[in-house]
Amino acid sequence: NNADKLEKLITPVSISSMDDEDTPLIYVNQAFSKLTGYSSDECVGRNCRFLQGSETNKESLKLLSDAVARREPIEICLLNFRQNGEPFHNLLVLSPFQSSDGRDLFLGCQYELQLHLLRVEQHLEAVAGVVRLVNPGFNAPWTQTIDALRMRSQAVSALVKAYASKQLTV
Repeated sequence: NNADKLEKLITPVSISSMDDEDTPLIYVNQAFSKLTGYSSDECVGRNCRFLQGSETNKESLKLLSDAVARREPIEICLLNFRQNGEPFHNLLVLSPFQSSDGRDLFLGCQYELQLHLLRVEQHLEAVAGVVRLVNPGFNAPWTQTIDALRMRSQAVSALVKAYASKQLTV
């Protein structure tokens, strides 16, 4: 069963119907509910715009709306809000497809940018710890490289936050 497979994914996934007025969600997996704080019952039947807020960039929303109207794929970063009001930068990857019964649908995958950047930084810290453990006196080039990567990760994190605040398309 495909729904069972989607439930097991760690990636937040949503499916919306292009055949129904206002492109409502017809499915969200548990990872989507975990990301947003909304249960499946609270999501299904609604357009996904309930995740938006007054701070969500209107130009990005227009780009998203135009892509949906043209039934075209889009990757876009949106400032979204969890059920508890907490904001998060959502890299939305939206792709049209047709179901086996002929319905026109959109598959949405949501990626929380801050979470992925945090994981990169944690991996860099782990590598640095292993290098220092194996050879505490070894200060170059590995530790310098790891320190440079950590600084680059922090710079990328700052750029992503700036990028997301401008709500530009990828």
